[in-house]
Amino acid sequence: MGLLIGAICGSIVIVVAIFVGAIITRNKKKAPFSLLGFAFMGILVFGTFTKIEANNVGIIYSDVNGGIQDWTYGEGYNAKSIFDHVIQISTANKSYSMETMGQTKDGQYATFQLSLIYHIAPENAGLFYKVTGETDIPTEQLKSLIKNSLQAETIKYNIYSLLSGELEIARSGYETSLAEVLLTDYHITLVSATFDDIDAGAEVEATLKELAQAEQKIAIAQAEAEAAVEKAKGEAAAAVEAAKGAAEAAEYTAQAQQALSDAEAYGVQVVGEAKASAAAAYTNIIMDSINSIYEAHLTDTVPLTYEAAVSMVLSTIFYNTWDGALPQVLTSDSLSALIGSLIV
Repeated sequence: MGLLIGAICGSIVIVVAIFVGAIITRNKKKAPFSLLGFAFMGILVFGTFTKIEANNVGIIYSDVNGGIQDWTYGEGYNAKSIFDHVIQISTANKSYSMETMGQTKDGQYATFQLSLIYHIAPENAGLFYKVTGETDIPTEQLKSLIKNSLQAETIKYNIYSLLSGELEIARSGYETSLAEVLLTDYHITLVSATFDDIDAGAEVEATLKELAQAEQKIAIAQAEAEAAVEKAKGEAAAAVEAAKGAAEAAEYTAQAQQALSDAEAYGVQVVGEAKASAAAAYTNIIMDSINSIYEAHLTDTVPLTYEAAVSMVLSTIFYNTWDGALPQVLTSDSLSALIGSLIV
């Protein structure tokens, strides 16, 4: 519109100037040439095309067709109306990083270093511009969306499970939530969202270190228990095979049959005793780990409860098999029974 007004005004000025000049010089034959001033209107041809740069789309605002249009101009030169104004928006990937806090369901806070990559798809550029009136999402609005999506996810976990076995699950949930709100509310496509670093404080970090040490001890005990059971199975199998051989070499009498039955019973007994012994040793190590973590945090600003220590260890060691239910009364026997049921 500005170009049209300028062209009209310029043409009128030139026409009037030529006409007045012809009258002043009393050369009336030149007066008709004043109409050539309207040739200045040719400048309007420059308003009938536009160039869109690489990795950009052109958003169209029309003075005569209802404002912002849903369709866009692609890269390169495009023919357009002189009543159209073009705003270019980048469709290339953009990155953003920030630091923010997230609260877990056990009332703990952790500081997250977050990064994300996003872009505005060409087909959504017009819708994006209608929502924001900007060529990129304002930083404060993006920060708010990130904080809300992160908090909605971290509140599902306790601090210890979040920083250990369930970290990737939490990151994936946060990414899914953020992608949905960016696309729904702002028509932005999220490419990826990552946790670059997490700081939960010195006390939590110390507990996680203790928990890692307990995991290492328990892994060793588990390997030893499995080896003992396999050895017992081998001894039992050897005894059964020896009894079978003796039975086949002799007449298959009731006495031979009894020897074979005794050997099989012995095998079952040896394997059962090996499993029971392994379970007991394994349980003792887990109980020691629980007690060690609990006692180490009795003097914390917010002491760790015994139930929390139990839950922390069991959820880490048995996160694939434990349903999270604790005995109504936490005693050494009840915990041993629970642990035994998870490993035997």
